[in-house]
Amino acid sequence: MRIAILGAGATGGFLGARLVKAGADVVLIARGPHLKALRESGLRLIEAGRETTVPVEATDDLAAIQSSDFVFVTLKAHSVPSMAAGLAANLGHEAAVVSAQNGIPWWYFQRHGGELEGTHLETVDPGGMVARTIDPKRVIGCIVYSATTVVGPFSNTTAPQRAARALAAAMRSGPGADPARRANSPSWGVRTTSPVSRPGPVPSEGPRTTAPISSPEPSA
Repeated sequence: MRIAILGAGATGGFLGARLVKAGADVVLIARGPHLKALRESGLRLIEAGRETTVPVEATDDLAAIQSSDFVFVTLKAHSVPSMAAGLAANLGHEAAVVSAQNGIPWWYFQRHGGELEGTHLETVDPGGMVARTIDPKRVIGCIVYSATTVVGPFSNTTAPQRAARALAAAMRSGPGADPARRANSPSWGVRTTSPVSRPGPVPSEGPRTTAPISSPEPSA
């Protein structure tokens, strides 16, 4: 089984590293300095205080998707429309698309049933480009809960970890540190960080990041 990851940023990089470490056949689709770093140095994952580097197959050629059984789309939602035609053109006959973005996805009302069946969300899919080009029968839904960030290729990769440890220590002390309060923290985390979408303008694409990925150490 071959897996392509379209959008090798924080979420895509974390997913790719984990899959490669588990023995999966993975190709990461990236571009610019991010692609260069992946090719030259591999993908460095910093997780729970441990650092590992895995060699990865990386390319900017969407044709690499053609041999994949699953394509994880981990792009920012506003970047998907510009990539939709290229993605659809390179999907294998039996390939599935796993949409791994937060918020309401473009396919939410496709095959939904009821009075909202086929409702188009212009703020999610401007002009309906994605809906027209990717067959909803191919789509597998996915919600991302991992908290990841791109550290970058610079050498001082310990600074974010030191800051995270300092904050974690602060949260474990004081009145909020009692077990009863800590026991409720996971449920509040879900309530406050679960995906939320709202109507609004489509943001412009922000600056690109580079390869190493950091997953913050979970608190006690």
